[in-house]
Amino acid sequence: MGKTLFIVLLLILCSILVTFPNVKIVKAQSTIYITADGTVEGTDKIQRNGDTGIKPRWNMVRSS
Repeated sequence: MGKTLFIVLLLILCSILVTFPNVKIVKAQSTIYITADGTVEGTDKIQRNGDTGIKPRWNMVRSS
């Protein structure tokens, strides 16, 4: 039991250390409001997709 727990915790720690360098800090450019009726205010880069919700219209590209 103790050895299994150690291995599981070690795997979790390794996965965190591998994932952590990929997390980037972002800075907000403006405030976006989504009202109770689903209207989006403050940007034109988000559009409604019927009654299922909203989806972004920008390309997620990593820049150097």
